[in-house]
Amino acid sequence: MKSLRNNREALTIWSLHAQEMNDINYSTCFSTLAAVPKYLSALYANDVQFLGLLADTAAKLTQDPDWFGVQACANILHALAKISNALVPPFNHFKPVFLAISSSPTLLQRIADNANPQELANILWAYATASMDGSEVYKSFEGQAARLATDGDPQALANSAWAYASARYAGTGKIFEQVGLQCVRLVQQGDPQAVAITVWAFSTMNYQHQVSERASERAEWNLLQPPTSKLETDPTHSIRRSAQGLFEEVAKVAGKISTEGRSQNLVNTAWAFANSSFYAPGVFGAIAKQCDKVTDENSSQALSKLSWSFAISNNHFPELFAKVASKSQLLATEGALKGLATASWAFAVVGNWTGESSVLIGRLWSKLCQPGPKNSPKAFNEEDMWMVYQVLVASKVEVQVSER
Repeated sequence: MKSLRNNREALTIWSLHAQEMNDINYSTCFSTLAAVPKYLSALYANDVQFLGLLADTAAKLTQDPDWFGVQACANILHALAKISNALVPPFNHFKPVFLAISSSPTLLQRIADNANPQELANILWAYATASMDGSEVYKSFEGQAARLATDGDPQALANSAWAYASARYAGTGKIFEQVGLQCVRLVQQGDPQAVAITVWAFSTMNYQHQVSERASERAEWNLLQPPTSKLETDPTHSIRRSAQGLFEEVAKVAGKISTEGRSQNLVNTAWAFANSSFYAPGVFGAIAKQCDKVTDENSSQALSKLSWSFAISNNHFPELFAKVASKSQLLATEGALKGLATASWAFAVVGNWTGESSVLIGRLWSKLCQPGPKNSPKAFNEEDMWMVYQVLVASKVEVQVSER
C-alpha cells in the first residue's frame, strides 16, 4: 500500500482487495485520493468506485468502530475534508463517514484520549472544513485543550481555534483559553498564516458580542463616526480575556507579519483587530506600508474586507485607500451586494468619495434597485442596512422610500 502512486490505483486496490485490507490501508487509500490536484478531486463526485469506498468505510465504522485506530480515523477525515474543497456542495456522500465517528461515544472518547495534538487538530479542522456537524467532537475534545495547546505546534493551535470559530462553537471556551496561554510561543514560532488564522478565530468568536454592542451604541454615534470601544475584557468570558494577550503579542511583531505574510494573511489580521476594536495603530500602519501587496493580490471580497477594517478602526491611511480606489472597477463589477455596500461605506467614513471611488455608489444603487434574491436588500441584516443608509447620506443620494 505504501507504493501507491495515483488515485486510480488506490481505488483499484480497494475494489480487488477490500477484504484483506486493514484500517491503515483504508486511510492510505483516502490520503492518496486527497493528494491529487483539485481539478481531479472534482471528478470523484461521479466516480462509482470512490462512492463505493465511501459507503464501505461508513458501514465498517458503523458496524465495528473499534476496528479503526485513532490514526486511521484522523487521516480519513482529514483526506475527505481536503477533497470536499474541490466538490460542489452539497455532496452528502461524506456525511455517513463523519457521522459514524461523531455519533459513536466510545470511538470518540478513544480518539480524544489517545490522539496526538496533530491528529486532534486535523480532526477538528476536517469537521469544520467539510461543514459537517461536529458538535459532539468539539465537546469531547475540549477536555484535551490543555494537552493540545501545550504539546501542539503553532499550526495545530491555529487550526484548532479556527475550527471552533468556523463552527461558531464556543463551548466552555477551554480551547481558546488554552491557546491564548500559548500566545507568546504561537506568535514567535508560528508563520504569518498561523497567526492570522488564530486572531481571526478569536475575533470571530467575539463577533456576536461586538454586533450587539454596536447596535446598542449606534444611537450615540455621529452618523459617519465609527465606534471607539476597546476589546471587551470581561473576566468571566475566557475567550475575550484570552484574546487580550494574543492581540498584544501580535501587535509587537506587526512589522514582521506584514512583510512576510501573504496578502490574505494581512487582510485577515486587519479584520481581526478591527472587529475586536483592539487599539493597535501600529498593526494597521505596518499593513498600510504593504498596500501594493495587500491590494494587488486580492479579490473584491478581500478588498471590501480590508477597506472596512481600516475605516471602522479609524485608521484612514490615504495611500491604502488610494490603492483600493484604483480597484473600484473590480469592486463594482465583481463584488457582491454586501461587499459593495461595505466598501462604499468605508469610503464614506474616510471622506474619500471622489474620482475612482465614486463609481461605487452608482453600482451600489443600481444593484439595490435590481430585483432578485442575490441583489435584494431583503437579504440585508440591520447592520447592512445601517451601512447603506450611511453611504446614501454621505454621497447625498436622495432616496424616495416606498411603502411596499
